[in-house]
Amino acid sequence: MFTQIVVGWDGSPNAEAALEWAAARDDAAPLLIVHTVPGADTSSEYLRATGDLPEARVELIDRAARLRVEHPGRSVDTLTVHGRADKELATYLDGGALVVVGGSQSGHETAWTLGARLAGRRGRGAVAV
Repeated sequence: MFTQIVVGWDGSPNAEAALEWAAARDDAAPLLIVHTVPGADTSSEYLRATGDLPEARVELIDRAARLRVEHPGRSVDTLTVHGRADKELATYLDGGALVVVGGSQSGHETAWTLGARLAGRRGRGAVAV
């Protein structure tokens, strides 16, 4: 049993498939949807009404609200951060979480997809792609 299910989400069809798979699991673990926006965090952006981070937060909050309706009883939280998806999601691997990501969107399957980078890290943790 996992303590938490963490889904890397960016709004793409593959991320949506990963989110739906994670939400449909017959598991009582709380769900955390993490949207990583590329780039560096700036303190002034937190208070801005427009920009990449606020727009991403609104999109993710809307998606989480729909997910709660689709899966009543499922605990759903969200987090939007600046950074690299592999680094941000890797922080959850040692905490007993299942980290779920979608497959490659490029159409070119390579060894270095997000799922491969996460699964290849040292330490404990489970990754589903």
